[in-house]
Amino acid sequence: YLAVSGYKHDLKIYSRKSKNPKDWFKKENTTDLSDKFEEAVYGLDLNSQGLVGASSWDSRVYVYDLENEKEILNQKFREIGHIYTFKFIPETNYAIIAGGDGIEIINFRNSETKWKKLGPDIGKAVSLSPDNKEIAFTKRGEFDKIYFLDISNIEELKPDQKPEEKQVLNEDGKPTELPENWRLFYTPDGKYLVVDKKYLVLSSLNKDQLTIIDCQSMKISRRYGFGVTAVFVDQKGNIISPNASKIQLVYID
Repeated sequence: YLAVSGYKHDLKIYSRKSKNPKDWFKKENTTDLSDKFEEAVYGLDLNSQGLVGASSWDSRVYVYDLENEKEILNQKFREIGHIYTFKFIPETNYAIIAGGDGIEIINFRNSETKWKKLGPDIGKAVSLSPDNKEIAFTKRGEFDKIYFLDISNIEELKPDQKPEEKQVLNEDGKPTELPENWRLFYTPDGKYLVVDKKYLVLSSLNKDQLTIIDCQSMKISRRYGFGVTAVFVDQKGNIISPNASKIQLVYID
């Protein structure tokens, strides 16, 4: 499947079962879930079970079974605020939702909360490790650290379990701060975290726009100053980052 969301609360899923890409976008191969939302859809994920999950600006979380054409979850989680992130935790019935006022792990089958941490701008930048054993996230106003939550035994996870705080270090191993961050990504090998700063039109303010951190030492490995409007980390660990005028390709190793 190919899932596409838009700013005007659009959510459409296209079936890719046909070998001809032109067939994917035909009406009979399209599932339109746009009427399930009243505000823009920001979080979006598909899993191997044929489920699509989405979250929206008005705190709604929606999970739909594409194979059986069945609604699994349709609920608002208002404590989290505007929900920017929805991410399935593979091989489980859990998903991560994160927004302006917190981060939460929910059971999307019964809508129960497994773990939650609330607070202003907690979880705006959040990422699931490639081995699905750890969640990394930041908190606005505390740019000198990154939080890590161990979910390797998720069934035993306590609702109030404290995440581990790790100090960010500069290239010389001294405590430092990251720029105000917008997104956070693990590289596919789990060795690095890629942190990007919200892009500003005034390019003179875009210093350290993209920061790469070694997960083992927590040292900043590299910094880049070019303007970033989006970030994608491919399966080889390369960073593809388009801006208004060109695409940057960064090789980490």
